[in-house]
Amino acid sequence: VLKPDLSTWGAALNARWDAIVERQMRVYHELIELLLPTVERLYFGIFPARQRDPQKGEGDVDKRWRGSMQKRAQEVARYVLPIATHAHLYHTISALTLLRYHRLADTHDCPTEQRLVVEQMVQAVLAVDPDFAILLEPRLELHDTPDARAMAALGRHRVDVAMTRELVQEFDAALECRTSKLVSMTEQPERVLARALREALGVPRSRLSDEAAVRLLLDPAENSALGESLNLLTLGKASRALEMVQLTFQRKVSHAADSQAQRHRMTPGARPVLWTQVVPGEADFVLPVILEEPDAEHARHVYENELRDVALDVAHFHDAGVPPEAWQYLLPNAVPVRYTETGSLLDQHHKWTTRLCYNAQEEIWRATRDEVEQVAQRA
Repeated sequence: VLKPDLSTWGAALNARWDAIVERQMRVYHELIELLLPTVERLYFGIFPARQRDPQKGEGDVDKRWRGSMQKRAQEVARYVLPIATHAHLYHTISALTLLRYHRLADTHDCPTEQRLVVEQMVQAVLAVDPDFAILLEPRLELHDTPDARAMAALGRHRVDVAMTRELVQEFDAALECRTSKLVSMTEQPERVLARALREALGVPRSRLSDEAAVRLLLDPAENSALGESLNLLTLGKASRALEMVQLTFQRKVSHAADSQAQRHRMTPGARPVLWTQVVPGEADFVLPVILEEPDAEHARHVYENELRDVALDVAHFHDAGVPPEAWQYLLPNAVPVRYTETGSLLDQHHKWTTRLCYNAQEEIWRATRDEVEQVAQRA
């Protein structure tokens, strides 16, 4: 895991940090083993034909499916891992984006880590093209960034328990027990879609009614592009009419689910400065649905106990004067991320078709189901 510099706060906190992350990793492995029987039962409930391999004995599980079940157990167990857990990825950006990164590296949530990463990215480019330095603007200090200025003006530059509780209660009440809540939608979407489609194809209303136009766009029998794996909708002149309808949702998902949801870059969200939604000492977390199964009762007990312990650990570091940037790394992947997301019908439709799948991450599947149901009710 990534460990912030705690030398200012003494050896005791350093040792406690190490003990906490070691416990989190131990509980992660314990949960995987506890969850496997439940995962196996649910998996074969969905895919009963895969339950027995005729080449094996009655009690054996076909190794072709064992990996899928192991991954599903890991997907749930990783909710207890800390945000500090390392991630390895390839990150491809333009030179312009790197210039922006450099200018705004010192910004929330983790300016120290961001600065280190961005500095190494810049140095790697300079090793190839020293003239890149000519384009670099001075890096903004944290207190000069737009977010930090706004937070300071609102008295939000430090932990405020009362304000956080009020925000969380307000947000959760607005969700009305959903994972994702439709809060805004283009008025008269059928009329907007139909008008844009007629303009694209050069036909008047007398030749193409609103109902027929919507069917031409969204009925797979009429629009063959809906069945293309490469998502050709973004290139067709007619199908780009779907860009005219905008949909906005409030979402509450775990940090684990949000990390996956950010792959859908065309449905951007106004994500929070994470520590502003955390009350140190209070165990606010997302419970994976599988832990509500009767045969997962022990796993749920282990899970909830660990997250309560982590909440107390975070409070200990907060009370010791450790800044939020450092103690937030101990937060588990189960911590909720509350934000508002928007996107055109074209991009939302692409996201829905990829995430309404039994193999999708469970929280994102639930959010997608919520979104589709609400749009269907409003349309």
